[in-house]
Amino acid sequence: MMTKYADSHTREAWPSRATLAQGLGLSRPASVDQYVKELEAAGLIKVQARWKDRDGNHSFEKSATHKERGSSLYSAQGVVRQTAQG
Repeated sequence: MMTKYADSHTREAWPSRATLAQGLGLSRPASVDQYVKELEAAGLIKVQARWKDRDGNHSFEKSATHKERGSSLYSAQGVVRQTAQG
């Protein structure tokens, strides 16, 4: 699923939880959290949370101005095999 959104050179992806939930057929964006945690614990992905301010500017640091959760950065770790979509 992540390879669908990942850059082929950097292996980084920025999909929102809502996008991931929709792609997985889940009704709530929060439902993807457990799957992401399992992938991260298995060493398959690295996750960096991003935070946004009222104007939509993003930061990797949560602060007084950047306090709303934004799309995380997901980086593939190790060998990733991309499958054909169909």
